[in-house]
Parts: sequence; C-alpha cells; structure tokens
Amino acid sequence: MIPELGQTALILAMLLAVCQAAFCFAGAARGHDAWLAAGRSSAVGSMVFTALAFLALVQAFVSNDFSVQ
Repeated sequence: MIPELGQTALILAMLLAVCQAAFCFAGAARGHDAWLAAGRSSAVGSMVFTALAFLALVQAFVSNDFSVQ
C-alpha cells in the first residue's frame, strides 16, 4: 500500500512540475505576477510530494518490502 502512495506522490509531483513550467513561462512572457507566484507555489508542492515519495521508498526498504523494483 505504501509503495502505491509513493508512486501517486511522484505522479502528482510530475504534474505540478509541468504546471510550474507552464505558469512560469506564461507569467514571464505576459508579465503576470500572479502566475509567477503560482509557479513558485507549484515548486514547493512538487518538493513536498517528492519528499513524500522518498519517505515511502525508505519505509518500504526499512520494512523489507522488496516487491518494489
């Protein structure tokens, strides 16, 4: 169960990274400060979900769950 949560967290981090790139490029091109702020918030969210996925992988290692390849 924990490895699946880690995979979901990585998928969410990837989606946030795509949103971050889109918001930052569009905000810089059009001069919208709110879009640039949304890009910064997406970066923080991406970091949180990546850390969550890392912790799920560590937990699988500590509990000897070697079904994760």
